[in-house]
Amino acid sequence: MAIDVKYRYVMGIELGDLFSSVSVAHVKDPANIYSVESWDNEQEAWTNRHYRFPTSIRYNNDWMGTKSLGVEYDTNNMDDHGSTSIYQIKQYLFHPDKSNEILGKMKKGLTIKKVLADFLAGFVQLARRRFRVHEQFQKSQFYDNDLKAKYIHYRVACPSSLQGLMRECFVYAGITDNYKLEQQLSFVTEVEAIAYHQIALDRKITGLKIDQSYLICSVSENSVGIADICVDTTEALSTVELVGENLKGGSTALENRFRDYLEERCIWFNQSPETIEKACSDFLDTMKFGFKVIDPNACAFELQDVNKNTVHISYENLDRAVFLPYIDTIIQCILDIYKKLKGNRQLLLSGKYGQDPYFIKHLVYDIDETCLQRVDLVKNLFDSISSGAVTSALRKSEVRTPLFHSHSNDLVEEDYYADRRTDNIEEDYDFIVGLGKVYFFFDIVSSVDLTFK
Repeated sequence: MAIDVKYRYVMGIELGDLFSSVSVAHVKDPANIYSVESWDNEQEAWTNRHYRFPTSIRYNNDWMGTKSLGVEYDTNNMDDHGSTSIYQIKQYLFHPDKSNEILGKMKKGLTIKKVLADFLAGFVQLARRRFRVHEQFQKSQFYDNDLKAKYIHYRVACPSSLQGLMRECFVYAGITDNYKLEQQLSFVTEVEAIAYHQIALDRKITGLKIDQSYLICSVSENSVGIADICVDTTEALSTVELVGENLKGGSTALENRFRDYLEERCIWFNQSPETIEKACSDFLDTMKFGFKVIDPNACAFELQDVNKNTVHISYENLDRAVFLPYIDTIIQCILDIYKKLKGNRQLLLSGKYGQDPYFIKHLVYDIDETCLQRVDLVKNLFDSISSGAVTSALRKSEVRTPLFHSHSNDLVEEDYYADRRTDNIEEDYDFIVGLGKVYFFFDIVSSVDLTFK
């Protein structure tokens, strides 16, 4: 795509299922992409503790109406002193009507749009501040202490059906205005961003071969995306095409299938809504990832009924009712796409469940070797998507229609607020104070806007 000449930087943003990331590059230096590697106030060692930024927000119950971003999930200190914490914000975006109802019950006035806009406003501002103290970025050739909002083009990685909501939220958050929205904000799907990141890396690292085509399948928490990669002699000549996207195919479908399994047998298992909820939570913690059938007739999962009696579910029943139908759905999507494409492909797998051993075992077993030549895993780096988003924006591309696209029209609300916030993001918060891994945002000038009534 062509970036307007007035923008000096492209900032890639990933609103992740669990954690979010951000990367940036100067338009004159697209080969050098920098990512925030530490979210702490002080520059510390690069560790797992520092570079992951939870996609969460907490509305604090204080007179200043402060918000805390990047809140770690803590069952021992949830909603302390009347505060309201929203974890894994992205999961709320796929079912807007239901989510707005849930959020409204959590705190009066909360909606998807408000939560997402508040998170984006703080996250973008905090990211810019972190880049200003990013040692390598400061030493880059074209950096001139000019990472101002007006010079940044934002490239957001998200499913295509959520892009309308993202546009609304970027305006509502004050990051951009309606009149410059099309010039300052653009999108790429997550699987495309991963693909672009792959072709931008050294071939010795990725193992991608010239004149070879690849299908890359990313199975995230909330969606499944498939892209076609055609590798040429250079990165510029290589192409990426979105060929499939299923917004209901993410690994949360496993939890939904398990819930449906219990609800269909609630009388037989003597279950109540409370015991089903507890069982689903235990399933997520112990069974979802790393599942494997040891003995089909052995007990795979235990749950209690309303009378505190233990109910046993065998490996065979759990596999047949929950895991195999889900895995078969993804495999069929891959096969359908392959049949519509010419030439053999190697398959690349990405995403947490996309690299689950049980999923891979069935994938390799079910797909004919003559169909997909081999299956490889893509290393899931913390900034793969945000960095790939930057790469995709700094090269010429054209809009293409997926071979299949599965989502319903009700996934995105058409009208959230009648008003628009067009004030500059620099004026949204007077101070940002980082305490540990949590960031508090204050607005003293317009505290009324940040306080719920």
